[in-house]
Amino acid sequence: MLVLVFGLGVVAAQYAARRGYNIFPIERFQRYFRNTNLRSAINDNAAFKISFGLMFALTALGDFQS
Repeated sequence: MLVLVFGLGVVAAQYAARRGYNIFPIERFQRYFRNTNLRSAINDNAAFKISFGLMFALTALGDFQS
């Protein structure tokens, strides 16, 4: 169940970011992670993150069917 929620959460967060809604306060998190560029981590590679999240969700659904 946790994998399903995580997968759908990744897809929902990426979809909201593409629409312009900031779910995660990037500026506040950036203060804690000084060596990592969080803005590029959230905005780049959208196709990879969406396919990754959907694979997580589909794997979880396949596990429920067994």
